[in-house]
Order: sequence, then structure tokens, then C-alpha cells
Amino acid sequence: MKKQKILFVMAMAILMVLMGALYANAASLAWDYTDSSNVTGWVCYYQATADTSKTYSYTLNDPAARTMDISALQLIPGTEYNIWLTAYNTAGESGPSNTVDFTSPAFTPPPDSHPVTITIEAPATVTITQP
Repeated sequence: MKKQKILFVMAMAILMVLMGALYANAASLAWDYTDSSNVTGWVCYYQATADTSKTYSYTLNDPAARTMDISALQLIPGTEYNIWLTAYNTAGESGPSNTVDFTSPAFTPPPDSHPVTITIEAPATVTITQP
């Protein structure tokens, strides 16, 4: 029996939205689809816009998934990415969804509330305090 191709390739119109929480440097990927009865899972593809020769992927083996935490992709802080999604099942993989541009938040270390003090005992004592 010939396996059917995934019929919802373009018809399912996956819509992707990146929602960023400005205060938490968090973002999630969300999509909508019309019929997931034939979906086995999802593949999130991403590539840095500065180097489109390398494409990375992250697979979600949950057909009911409709969101994904962007932190799962381990993006480089302050880097702009192209992100898109496909659905897959035993017949193969769908065509790509629309592409979303996303810039990962730049890393800002939290303020140090506990200064580190190192004391060296010798004929002299040297104390280094981190501001």
C-alpha cells in the first residue's frame, strides 16, 4: 500500500509567532494548524542569518504540541536567526511553514549581590573584593 504524502503541507497554514517576555529574556514559538490527526511530530529548523550555509533542527515528538520554548534551541545571544517549522509522519515531512526572523536576547549577567573575598595568608594579607 502506497503511503500518502502529508496532505496538510500548505493547506494547514502553520502560523508561527515569537512572543518575547522582555523582562525575562524568554521567548516561545507558537503555531496553529487545522488538522493534526496525521501528525507524528514537528521539526523546528533554524539558521543564523549571517551564515545560512548551516541549518540546525530540533524535533518535537509530540503531535499535540503547539508551542516550544526557544531556549531549547540553545541560540547564541545577540544573534539573528531564521526559524521555520515542518510537520512529519510515517509518510514523510511536510513543506516548510512561513519563516520568522528572531534575534536572541543579548546576555546580561545578573548583578552580583554576594561579593567574593579571597584572603591569602602570608607575611602580608591581600584581599580582592569583586564589586
